[in-house]
Amino acid sequence: MIKVNDLNYSIGGSPILKDLTFHVPKKALTVLIGPNGVGKTTTLELLSGVRKINNDSVESIIKKHRILYLDMELLIFEELTTKEYVDLIADINNLNTQDIKVTLRDFEPMNLEDFYHVRIGGLSLGQKQKLTLFTGFLTKPDVLLFDEPFNALDYKSQNHLKNLFNEYKKDITFLITTHSLDNLEEYVDSCILLFEGRIEKQTYNNGGVSYGINYVIEKYKQT
Repeated sequence: MIKVNDLNYSIGGSPILKDLTFHVPKKALTVLIGPNGVGKTTTLELLSGVRKINNDSVESIIKKHRILYLDMELLIFEELTTKEYVDLIADINNLNTQDIKVTLRDFEPMNLEDFYHVRIGGLSLGQKQKLTLFTGFLTKPDVLLFDEPFNALDYKSQNHLKNLFNEYKKDITFLITTHSLDNLEEYVDSCILLFEGRIEKQTYNNGGVSYGINYVIEKYKQT
């Protein structure tokens, strides 16, 4: 389990995060929800080390775990084709052709092979999101952080992504932010409601029962 204690963060003297304390269960799907501008993205950036902070619990998390933060805006190699980029990521992570084939099979409903030889600069937002997701699942980090993974995906791909989270959480700890709450609660193991820079409530699934998670979702819809 990842434990974050007393996380505070300010930008330009303005508090963004205030005394955040929460747990991310190991090998599970945790969703961080809340209105725009409450610090969800900042939280992921701090946990991944993209933003630096002097906090013992965050520093310990970064040292102990192989963490990957995913954002399709990080796809900067626009001259590469999808295949070339996948091969590059695989090479960096010492993965082989079979690893790629297995993950491509798991992502088959998202039709990556339709744009496998297209340059990244020519991809649509939805295709870039699929490629970003693919590389994250391919590398299988200890902890995978993703800001709004359902954004820009078609309905079929959104549903398949829910199934992928459910399958891959046997090996990966997921922490995501999302506004796509429809039918997601059955896949979620923990739900954190962030409001005005503070954790308002965290709930957990208990033995497959959505203990409190529906409350958090309904509370979020009211914000």
